[in-house]
Amino acid sequence: MKKNLVTLCLFFLICLPLVSCNMTDKEQDLLKYEWHFEGGSDLAGNPLELDKAQSDDVELVFKADNYFLLFDGQKWEGKYTVEKAGSAYKLDLYCDGDDTVFSGVYGMRNYQDGSEVPSITLQTSDKVLSFVAKK
Repeated sequence: MKKNLVTLCLFFLICLPLVSCNMTDKEQDLLKYEWHFEGGSDLAGNPLELDKAQSDDVELVFKADNYFLLFDGQKWEGKYTVEKAGSAYKLDLYCDGDDTVFSGVYGMRNYQDGSEVPSITLQTSDKVLSFVAKK
């Protein structure tokens, strides 16, 4: 009996790290940045006309349990997934309470001076929003 208990405890200790480390590297990358709203457009491509206060109110936050919060005049929250898609990553935000899913792209912007900045372009039901990462 004591041998079985010891074996069970060892099994639990070995499996615990495997179960708790289920986030992908890109999901972890999303968490290490503060995402700042850069601008947006309606679905026809017309720039959103937001004043400074309205622009400051647009917010995108990711949490460790695959939870997101998006505020763009309306509050959206739920779970998100990240999936490799070519040289970037497809990002899907599944909103709680209904069947709304927002899709976007997460990747690196490469500039002519050689600098890179993580960015997210996200399409909601009526607009396209762009966010850049700040550490």
